[in-house]
Amino acid sequence: MEEMEFYFHNSLKKFGKFGAAVEITRPWMSVSMALIATAFYTFLYDFDLLIFFYFLVHFSLLFGFGTSLNDIDDLELDKINMPFRPLQEEKLSVADVKKISYLLFVLSVISTWILSMQYTYHVIIFSTIFIIFALFYSLKSFNFSRRLFLAPITLVIVYMLVPAMIAVTLYGLAPINNFNILTSLTFTAFFFGGIILLKDFKDTKGDQQFGKKTAAWVYGTKNTLKMIITSTLIFFPLTIISFSFFIDNKLNYLIMSAVLFILLIYYLVKAIKNTKGIFTIGRLIIMTFFILTILMSI
Repeated sequence: MEEMEFYFHNSLKKFGKFGAAVEITRPWMSVSMALIATAFYTFLYDFDLLIFFYFLVHFSLLFGFGTSLNDIDDLELDKINMPFRPLQEEKLSVADVKKISYLLFVLSVISTWILSMQYTYHVIIFSTIFIIFALFYSLKSFNFSRRLFLAPITLVIVYMLVPAMIAVTLYGLAPINNFNILTSLTFTAFFFGGIILLKDFKDTKGDQQFGKKTAAWVYGTKNTLKMIITSTLIFFPLTIISFSFFIDNKLNYLIMSAVLFILLIYYLVKAIKNTKGIFTIGRLIIMTFFILTILMSI
């Protein structure tokens, strides 16, 4: 299976510079963040399609800002790892991407302000945390993206914890005292902490050449996969069980989630021989899991 980035590249290239501008923001990641936020929101409140739309727009702006900054930082690196990206194919210039990043930053500030006015100031707090860690990840002064375990920790914060916390505290801090919410947040964060290491498998050649320390390069893909498999065996079932406390039809949910768990373990073990496409497979299974969780929570 081709990586998701390459699939969207082929789908968007017919739209020229506009398609390249969309591609640079990695919209598929924003959809995942909106699904995570919506799942945690639905645990506490009723499913609301408008809330999902709010989350989708807000995280598209935030993540688009962060990932476009990172594409500038990885300009030379991605000539090896992802030569088909808009900057590498020169469909967009660095100046173009900077303008996109600045525009998305301004729009994300506006979006944060609107949501905080409509709901609570906690949206400002967690959106600010996202922006700070996005800057830590990409700016050369900090460059968390090139620092072994700081990179996955940062990605767990911006990709999973910030969306979940915005959703959980949308109407106030009271849900933080909910033991089931706390355990769900904790287990999901540890699960994501392992699975996010898959992202570096497709980039080992360029990372090694540019001295970017990732688990896949430092420990080797096989050892890293063993770590991911161990983490998944522990924390994916715990995540499923913790989510099931918010779902009425627990048996059906546990059975269907168990199928996804078995699928993920199967592909992770299979990846020991060939890692091609494993990050995309992992993402698709996890997105399916969150869609299932939302549907079963309604």
